[in-house]
Order: sequence, then structure tokens, then C-alpha cells
Amino acid sequence: MTASVPAAPVAPSSIGARLTRTVLAVGLLAALVTSALLLGQIYLQERDAARDRLEDFERTSVPALTVALWTVDPQAAEPLLDGIADRTGVVFVALESSEGERWTRGAPDASAWLQRRFELIHVDGKRYPVGHLDVQIGDAHVLQRMLEQLPLIALIVFAAMLSAAWLIARQFRRRVARPLEDLSRFARGLTGDALRTPIELKGRHADTAGDEIDQLVGALNEARSRMLSDLEQRAAQTEELRRHQLHLEQLVSQRTGDLSERLRQLAQANAELDAASRRAEELTGRLTDFAEISADGFWETDAELRLTLVSETFARMMGTEVGRMLGKTPAEAYRARFPKAPDLGTYMAPLRARQAFDQQRIQMRDANGQRRWVLNQGRPVFDAGGAFRGYRGTVTDITARVEAESALKASEERLRTITDSVPALISYIDADRVFRFNNQVYAEWMRKPLEEITGRRVDEVYDAETYRLIEPHLQAAFTGARTSFDIDLQGRVYRATYVPHSASDGTVLGIYGLIHDITRLKRIEQELRDAATVDALTGLPNRRHFGDLLGEAISRSERSGKAMALMFLDLDRFKQVNDTLGHEAGDSLLKELAARLRRSVRVTDTAARLAGDEFVVILEGLGVAEEAATVADKILAAAGEPMLLGDAEYRMSISIGIAVRRPGERDGEALLRRADTALYAAKAAGRGCFRFAERAAAGATG
Repeated sequence: MTASVPAAPVAPSSIGARLTRTVLAVGLLAALVTSALLLGQIYLQERDAARDRLEDFERTSVPALTVALWTVDPQAAEPLLDGIADRTGVVFVALESSEGERWTRGAPDASAWLQRRFELIHVDGKRYPVGHLDVQIGDAHVLQRMLEQLPLIALIVFAAMLSAAWLIARQFRRRVARPLEDLSRFARGLTGDALRTPIELKGRHADTAGDEIDQLVGALNEARSRMLSDLEQRAAQTEELRRHQLHLEQLVSQRTGDLSERLRQLAQANAELDAASRRAEELTGRLTDFAEISADGFWETDAELRLTLVSETFARMMGTEVGRMLGKTPAEAYRARFPKAPDLGTYMAPLRARQAFDQQRIQMRDANGQRRWVLNQGRPVFDAGGAFRGYRGTVTDITARVEAESALKASEERLRTITDSVPALISYIDADRVFRFNNQVYAEWMRKPLEEITGRRVDEVYDAETYRLIEPHLQAAFTGARTSFDIDLQGRVYRATYVPHSASDGTVLGIYGLIHDITRLKRIEQELRDAATVDALTGLPNRRHFGDLLGEAISRSERSGKAMALMFLDLDRFKQVNDTLGHEAGDSLLKELAARLRRSVRVTDTAARLAGDEFVVILEGLGVAEEAATVADKILAAAGEPMLLGDAEYRMSISIGIAVRRPGERDGEALLRRADTALYAAKAAGRGCFRFAERAAAGATG
């Protein structure tokens, strides 16, 4: 009769599996939610930043571009477009005038993240549309920032999984490990009479009934029963096996000695190989990442100069794909992309000669047809034995630099043309007082080539005396002060102006110099000054200047305490000369009287012409009034000397009135009136004599 085997109960879901699924699900869900929140926050921040940039363009760049288009000044629009294109995320900028002219930066992107059109309206009483500005912002920088956050996300996932592992370990300890420890202790005690005692576990939770532990207890109890029956049979076999085992252990011990050493060496070699492989993979990954995110392109060839590695950046510069370049020489790859390109033998010569090269400038077009300039650089590669293995090199997009160099050169040429056309010395002096710019006028005025001026110190260009005169003004300019001064050189007058060139922090980087010849201007100024203060006929101070001179003389007399006097002179019978001999003879008579007055008065005295035949003389530094009489006698004697007037000899006669300044008297008009009164007294006395005003202490001469 066959004993029936009871059907095994259906095992419930594994405890470990349930715990693992639950905890891992919770940890993974938390990691995903946190990662999604972080990425969402990054996305919103970048979107707000992009919108802020668009608003900033509208506030700052749109008005300036409107003015540039309104004034038809493309030169002003170019740097503004460059400034917009250089902002983070901007992939395409297009400026189009109302006349259809168009300027672009970058390439249009149909899938641009944000794009906006700014209408350019010039307000001048009315609103005039002058064009529009299109700006596209891509999301590449957003993705880049998200990629930069991947380490943080990985850390979050790691923390979540670590938490899950901790929970699993805790549950495993409570529900599995402890019962198993009890079973282990029981199993270790299954010897002798202990085999006849059934296994019982205490302290089990009610929700664990029927789980794997309970099933294991049942199985162990069944095994315990079978073990009791098998132990006797195996006891006999054990002794036999022990003898065979002892023999085998001796053989294995002998063979294992050598094998263990070899296995140890092999394990060490494998570990070193694995570590080297991991380092190589890590280095390769890093280099690949650097190559892809770098603005430079990278390339590598074999010994046959065929490209074996090309970065995506290089392929984009060429306007092609990496696969279409591999296996070709650089010249073949370039010719495949640009069939009409000129011969590239010059560019390939250094490679064939296995020489390093640094400054190969190559022109190409990208996938959008935009003309680009790149700088190609390469180094030959040799192995440890000196055998040539190929080339490694980089290509750098220098389009912006080339365009900037062209613009700078054009700007310098325009500046040179303008400054060379200005009739003045124009220069720039750096902080070391070295000429860094001089216009052509320097060479013409200094009679030496510009090569002997530009690049030399100021004290080397000018002679010692000239430098001594301008050095204080240079020093003032280098302290930040604008200075202007006149300087006499070789009989001519020059006006120099130095304007500091300062950095944003106030540091003076250099000074701009402007020097022009003002000799003619100075001469005109002097002529105008003379016209305002000097009598045109006689060259003596006129009535207007006499008033100033008289006031100054009174002030000096008041300060010094010395006496002064005023003479009022008049030609006798001057009208008769004009009527009989003519005005030309009268003018000659007046000029001769002026000349004789200059010879007759002292150095400290001043003669002037008031009007017609009226003259005055200011006498200063008098000790006594009689000194005025001495001067008057000298004047009368000089005036009476014969002269040739027309074809006949003539002796002029003058009358003089003298007024001595009273102590404390400051009114020049009153002093002049007293001298005029004395003049009339001299006329009444018969002419050809002088008289003092009332209160004078001097007498008269005939």
C-alpha cells in the first residue's frame, strides 16, 4: 500500500520580496518626485531668466538699435547685436530695417525655446517704424544645467536607496534574522537526545503565521525525523569516509600549495588590470565629455594622416558629420565639403613633414552657409620607440576675432585718416610716458619720421627745454586733471591740451594730447587788445586805457605816500594847421608831438592821447611839486624844437595845465578837471607855458 504524500501548502508571497518591493518602491518614488521637483525648478528659473533677458533687451538694446536704424548707422548696431548674441541662451538675433536691410547673429531655430519680435519705433513727434528685432533663445543651456544637476539627483537616488536598504535590513532583522538565529541555535544543538525534541519558536508575531519561517520549522521537524533514521546508517559510513577524506586531504594539501600561490598572483594581476581598465574608461569618458562641451574642435590621425577621431564640434564647424570625415586626410575631408576650395598643399606640408604647427588660419562655411574662420593647430605623435603614429590637433573658431581685427583695422584707418587731416598735433601717451599714437602732422612739424616718435618716451622726442616746460602739465594730467597751456617754441605760440584717459576705477591709463599753432590767434588778440587801449595814430594809450592807468597810479600813490601829478597838454593853434596845411599835416604834427613826449617824460611817467590835440601825462613818484615843473619845462623845450612840416620849417607850441594830487584824493575825474582848469589858465597867460592848478606851490614859466 502506497502512503499518500500530503500536498504542499501554497507558499504566500515571500517576506523579503514583499519588503524589498515596498521599500524600493517608496524610495524610488521619493527620488523621482524630488528629482522632478529639482528639474522643474531649474526649468522655471531658466524660463524666468530668459524672459528677464528679453525684457532687458527691450529696455536697453531696442532704443539704441532704433536710434542706429533711424540715423542709418550700421556701425553702432553691430556691437549692440553682438552684445545680445553673447547673452546666455541666445541662439539667433536678426535686425531688419524698414528698407529691408538685415543683420543676423547665429542661426534661426524653428524649435527655439523662447522667441520674440521687438518692433523698432522712433518717436519724433510722430511714431515712425524703422524695423524690427527678432531674438530666439534656445534651451540648450537649460539642458546643460539639468545635466550639471545629475550628480545631485544621483545623490538623492542613492540616499533613497540607502534608506530603503536600512528599512529592509530592519524588517529582515525582526521578521527573518531573529527566527533564523533561534533555528540556528536549535540546529547547533541537534545532537543525541535533542533530535527527539520537536522545534518550537517563541515570540512570533501573529501576522507571520504560515510564512516561510513557519514552513521552515515544519520542514526541519520532518528532516529531524528523517535524520534520526539516517544517523545510524551514516554512522557506519562516516568512519569509512573519514579514512578516505584523510587521504584526499593529504593529496589536496600537496597540490593546493602551488595552486594557491598561482591563484593569488592571478587575482592580483586581474585586480590591477581591472583598476587600470576602470581608470582608462573614466579618463576616456572625461576626455569625451570635455571634447563635446568645449568650444574647440579636436581631431586625430593615424600614421597615414587619415582622420581616426573627429569631435562633433569640429564636424559642426565644417558643416558636415563626423562619419563623413573619418578615414580621410584633412585635405580630403575639406575638399569633400568644399569642392571648389583652392589647393591645400600649403596646409598639408607641415603634416607631411611631421612638424608641429600653431597658426593655420582656414576659411570654411558651416551647415547654415555662414562663413567661418578657424585656427588649426597640431602636434605629431611618436611612440616610445620614436616611430611616427599620427597627429593630434585642435581647431578653434576665431571668426569673431577675425571680424574684430578687421573692424579694428578699419576703425584705426579711419581714425588715422581723420587725425592726419587735422592741422594739429594729436597723440596718445601711456602711463610710462611713451607715445603710443601720433598723427602724420607730428612728422611734418618735427621734421622726422613717425617711426622715430611713436614708441619712444616724451623726454626722448622733445628737447630738454621743451620737456621742462610741458612736464608739470603732463604730471597734472596723469593725476586725473585736464590741463591746457600755451608754450612759445622757436618764435611761435602753441596751445597744448592734455585729457586723462581713466579706467572705471579712476586709474589714469594714459592721456590724449592736442597741440595746435595759435601764433596767428595770439597776434589777432594783441591787435584787438591794442585797438581797445592804444591810440591808432600816435601809438599812445587812448582815453579809455588812460582812465585805467590813472586809477592805478592814484592807488600806488596812496599806498606809497609819494606825490603824483597830472599834466593836461594842448597844441596851440592846431585848428589853423589843419585848415591851412590839411589834416595829413595835422596828423603828422600829432605823431611828432607824441614822439617828443615819449622822449621827454621819465620812465615812471605815462603819456596818453585823450582826443584831437589833447594829451595827458601821469607823473608818479614825485618828491615835491617842483619836479613836475622840471618835466613840464623839458616837454615845452622838446615841443619847441623845429620840425619839417610839408615843405616848410615849423615850430609847435603847447600849453600845459598841471594838477598835483591832494592827500586822500582818489577821484581821477576831479584831478583831470583841475588839470584842465590849469590848462585854460596857461592858454590865458599867452600859450606856450604851463600853470599849476589852485593850491599848487609851483610858479609859471614864459
